[in-house]
Amino acid sequence: MSATDERTAHRQVVRLPAGHRSLPALPLGRTIGTHLLVGLTVALAGLGFVAGATDGWGVLIAVQATALLVGGWSVLLLGTLLPATLHRGRLVVRRRPDRLELPGSRLLAGLLVALLALILLLPLTLLGSWAARGSLEGSAGAVVLALVLLPLGLPLLVQVLRGRLRAPSLVLDADGVTSRSWRRATAVAWAELAEVRLVADPGRRLVLRATSAAGRRTTPTSVATSPAARTVGGPVVAADEVSVPVAFMGSDAVLVADLLDACRTDPTRWADVTTGP
Repeated sequence: MSATDERTAHRQVVRLPAGHRSLPALPLGRTIGTHLLVGLTVALAGLGFVAGATDGWGVLIAVQATALLVGGWSVLLLGTLLPATLHRGRLVVRRRPDRLELPGSRLLAGLLVALLALILLLPLTLLGSWAARGSLEGSAGAVVLALVLLPLGLPLLVQVLRGRLRAPSLVLDADGVTSRSWRRATAVAWAELAEVRLVADPGRRLVLRATSAAGRRTTPTSVATSPAARTVGGPVVAADEVSVPVAFMGSDAVLVADLLDACRTDPTRWADVTTGP
């Protein structure tokens, strides 16, 4: 693929009729309870950060730490409660000669970029404070958060400078489907794709189940994976599954699920998606 091809693959919207599926209903009680608890925790932590600040540097660190927590909660909130009708009836695609790319949501991608910037900025601000004052003073909680992010932020900065971070997307080609996240990609061949389903537990997810754990291939291989892996507070993802949050998709998840299901039996179906004028 040449650089010119990459630049000319513009985002286009394909309008399609609704399929036979429907998005699963959210477990409202669990969802609301979880977000109220997280929101209360974030609010109390933010107040504690600001109250513990003793000077301008302390206030700056406290504000950045609070913004980071609020931003994380916002991504979690939108990722769970984003209206299912937002992308109804449309596929957002980038067509390339050898594949079809379904880019992720611009809204949540923008929020994640802002979070990445804060993850980088908070430890740097702490280092600047230490250089200016000769000590680590201020809110204990904010300082601890900055110290925890320090070993994460510096490698992340290196990844950004090397251009190794990319926006989430789904890529369909002759071989199979690949789910690309910020730092890794997980692929399942069409012949290995056993099931495509939509679940809500509590957030809505598109789940691609391979015929076996060996049927899903993750790169880079240095990324650790384990059976029944679980993100903090999130759903269990089996070793033979690929999980894609619906809210992070820029297209109608029902249409995407139908398209992937059709490609299981006819791997060329992705090439039939027309982009119109």
